[in-house]
Amino acid sequence: MLPRAVCALLVLSAVCTRADLTILQEISSPDGPKSAVVTTTKCKGDKLRVDVAGTASMIIDGKKGEMISLMHQQKVAIPMSQAVQKMASQLAGKAKASDPLQLQPTGRKETIIGLPCEEYTGTISGQKATVWTTEDVPEYKDLSEQFLSLSPQLKQSQGPLAGNAALQGFPVLTELTAADGKKTTIRVQAISREAIADATFKIPDGYRKIEMPQIPGNPATR
Repeated sequence: MLPRAVCALLVLSAVCTRADLTILQEISSPDGPKSAVVTTTKCKGDKLRVDVAGTASMIIDGKKGEMISLMHQQKVAIPMSQAVQKMASQLAGKAKASDPLQLQPTGRKETIIGLPCEEYTGTISGQKATVWTTEDVPEYKDLSEQFLSLSPQLKQSQGPLAGNAALQGFPVLTELTAADGKKTTIRVQAISREAIADATFKIPDGYRKIEMPQIPGNPATR
């Protein structure tokens, strides 16, 4: 399992509705796997796919309001019901309320992976944070809210960075330092706007579809 700080930032990647966009990220954490976890976010039109370390994926269709999780080792596809999405939205709201964010620009500027970036420092969930952002990925600011409103899981994944008015642009490099000195790093390795095949956002052949059971007594189902 990845630590909470990493999970909260797995989907920093933006989404777009006009141009195809692929974002490759590397996440390193002292409490995670020995090697860095690589995530890939792909978006095309109203569809989004997030792949985590080649083991699991999430596919979202913004137009249809559908969300499907893929478990590659087991070759199963798990659609997420509206009730479960609603419950996750409630949990995300509680997490956000207890996760204060304080980031301010330092005025420092650097070029990272060929993009002009600006530095922000402060705290995220009580951890020291340094975040380098760029405004050269306008899709992030303009259109990410469309998918965040559809998917509470993405809103929860974006965690403390979501909706922060002080933080401008797309996060290219994020470093979190805990009180014990342990550091988590989330670094964008590459951004591409090459065309993405439509098949990327479909359940692969040979995968078994499993429906999630309803949760008795869950207020989200009422």
